[in-house]
Amino acid sequence: TKRKHSHTATQTHTPLLSRHRIIMRLFVASALLTLHFAPKARAQTTCDGVSGPFTLSDITGQCTYDLLLEEYTSQVFDAMGSTCAENKLSAKEDFDAKLVGAISDATTGEEAGDILCKAMYDNAVQVPFTNAADKGTDLNFEQMFYNGRGEWQEEVETLYEESDFSATSILREDAEQVRSFYDGVAQGYRVDWPGALPNFKSSVNDADNLATCTTNAAMCCWPKDRQANDNNGNCAKAYDENCVDKDPADNTNLCYVDVERGNSSTGEDGKGFIAFPGDNNDGEGSIHCHGLAWSNDVNDRTARYKANNLFFVSMYDHMYQRGYVKNIPGAPMCGCVEQMPTVSRSDCTQVDLTETITITYDADNKAFDSKLTSVHIEFNACQGIDNRNNDLWAYIARLYYQDDITREQFGEAGRIITNTNCDQANLHQLNKNSLTPGYDHDTDEWTRVAGRDSMHLTDPYGHRAFTRSLVPSTGDPDNTHYGIIYRACQSCVATHMKIFYRRKKPVPDELNLQYQVLYSGSKHTNNVWNVDFSIHSTYEDALNNVNPWECPGNNFDYRYTFYGRCSPDGTGVNNQHSRFHVAGERNDVAYFVNKPEDDGLQIEPTNIIKGREYASGMALKDPTDGTIYMTGAGREIGWVRDDFNYLSEEVDGDHTAIVHVGSISVPQPHAWSKSGIIFRSGLESNAAYYGLFLTGSNGVCFQGR
Repeated sequence: TKRKHSHTATQTHTPLLSRHRIIMRLFVASALLTLHFAPKARAQTTCDGVSGPFTLSDITGQCTYDLLLEEYTSQVFDAMGSTCAENKLSAKEDFDAKLVGAISDATTGEEAGDILCKAMYDNAVQVPFTNAADKGTDLNFEQMFYNGRGEWQEEVETLYEESDFSATSILREDAEQVRSFYDGVAQGYRVDWPGALPNFKSSVNDADNLATCTTNAAMCCWPKDRQANDNNGNCAKAYDENCVDKDPADNTNLCYVDVERGNSSTGEDGKGFIAFPGDNNDGEGSIHCHGLAWSNDVNDRTARYKANNLFFVSMYDHMYQRGYVKNIPGAPMCGCVEQMPTVSRSDCTQVDLTETITITYDADNKAFDSKLTSVHIEFNACQGIDNRNNDLWAYIARLYYQDDITREQFGEAGRIITNTNCDQANLHQLNKNSLTPGYDHDTDEWTRVAGRDSMHLTDPYGHRAFTRSLVPSTGDPDNTHYGIIYRACQSCVATHMKIFYRRKKPVPDELNLQYQVLYSGSKHTNNVWNVDFSIHSTYEDALNNVNPWECPGNNFDYRYTFYGRCSPDGTGVNNQHSRFHVAGERNDVAYFVNKPEDDGLQIEPTNIIKGREYASGMALKDPTDGTIYMTGAGREIGWVRDDFNYLSEEVDGDHTAIVHVGSISVPQPHAWSKSGIIFRSGLESNAAYYGLFLTGSNGVCFQGR
């Protein structure tokens, strides 16, 4: 939503809002009296350019040499009677001569124009940032505020502090100065950047050698709403019952807090990081982030009025108007982006303005004076790349593509505002700290049979090994099951992190249960909910056949592999499935069966021959009868680059091998899938070989090279 707030003010007439500002205004007015303004007069006619004093008035836009030359040409040089018909100088030559003659530090008109503009901006009225809260000039209140502390942050309106039960800690009353500053100053005068606060300075300074942020961006993130009836957040009346630890409007996913980033602002000596793998109620709760960014050009409007923008975003728009307060633990509430938590996105405000400039030239003394005569500031939703508005990452990207910031600044900001979800950011932070997501299962009770992403330790068991690993019940004949499958999902919502599948009927030979669990999105006649299986929240419930999950409308949706959109209470829950060949579904998932690992199938080492970098697979041996269960993937056995899984044995001389290939099961069938016996001269992908294979649908074949 685009918000527009605007105000016009002259630089010498200011609403007197407090004792501090009265003193400041009188000082500024007296400073302006020292400036010399030549009276506006009609230029004398000459053939050597324009002579005499002149004034360029009502100039709008950012002050640049090109703008001043354009105004000089139209307002003075081309004015009737300014020069004769045989004038020897162009407008540029005439204007440049005057500029260089007046400004000794310049050798060209362009240099002189830039110096004139910069002097105007540097000498313009600048209001101390402390005037916004009017809590003293030492910035102690502001330091507390931007760290999420202090009375505006920690108090909530209540009826219990006065004997007559009158309301106290009313934000709109306690922070009324913020509204006054917004109405009287923030929209018409430049505010000083609070660079003395550690929240808003870094190891680098700007071109004026003043404090700034490394990323040229600042951001606030709020976890709490303390104000009712403002159409933002869920704080409501009565305050003492309905506004205790309430939430702002959620607009981001909090990935993690790198505690060391914020130490300079929080004053702590924290280490490590706090990860939030879920979102909303399954992760950090509701978080609202909003920020701003600016150009490296200190004369650009985004840089000159960045403090106005900071005030608007942090104090007026979000605290005073919406009641958003507090900080995320381990981080400041607001700070340079490089100090803030890593998040998926942030809203954004930009400053748009109209400035009126007046330039005067004193011909007798060959002197220029420049001043801002009025400023009109609007605070609007940022306009980012690709029509992405109100998006801080997209706005920073726009600044980068406009050459307003560097690639390094954009890159650092983009590592904190991810512009995607949190998966890759969290994984990067874990790797940086030599950690990885995972799950420590009880090997005395469970055997891992499949895993993906961080839980991928080996390739999944094949179809028959998967079924062979299930352990039927042997106890109560009235409570019989035929194996329990346990799914652990690190990235799922809390209710779906652990799911237990209880097999009610034996697994028939024609059912590829592994495919149904890992890959399928459709119903199989031998894998029907409440007929062939039930699902539960705990192993004990699955063993005892109690508290089975329910499904919306009593309908198991097989498109949602393994859990069917079901839940403990029957509420439909989306997007908790994880087909192993689909990248966009739940990651960090593993499956286990109810058999101790030492009692189950044992892994046999294989040689993965990667002629085309696709090969994978594993081999498992049944210790009870010596049966080998193999899986394999690859591009080809044949031509010149073999790509397959090979359970090998090195021999010398003549050798006889007898292998019974009982069957081949192919989740993704191919006519020339192969399983069988092969003799090779070596393990190179192009080694000589001779093999006998059972194929996917072409029967038995011989093949050699």
